[in-house]
Amino acid sequence: MASAKQIAWRKKFARMSKAGKFKKSKKAKVTKVNSTTHKKTWKSNPHNPVDIAKDKLEDKYYIEKSSLGYATVHKKKNDKEVFYIPNLHEFTEELNIDYDDNGMILFMLDSSGVVELT
Repeated sequence: MASAKQIAWRKKFARMSKAGKFKKSKKAKVTKVNSTTHKKTWKSNPHNPVDIAKDKLEDKYYIEKSSLGYATVHKKKNDKEVFYIPNLHEFTEELNIDYDDNGMILFMLDSSGVVELT
């Protein structure tokens, strides 16, 4: 059996909860906005094998981009054309590569078996 103190507390608690004492306060809602000012900048890891391979490929090759949308891969040593990419824009979009990330483009060409750039 509940004591008089317990019954009084239950009544008090019921009044407080009915009045909204325990509800969360309704503050102005802050909407999340995808801000470009606070983007996380990724630092390349010098021990990452992908970054090492990209750097090695960029040392040996360069990409010459055309305004018509195609690109050619050239060897830096003798400026010989090694590979022709018919539509560079579609190639980069399909693989989610930044259009200007030459190292990643070279890495994907090399690792996908399209062309051997070693």
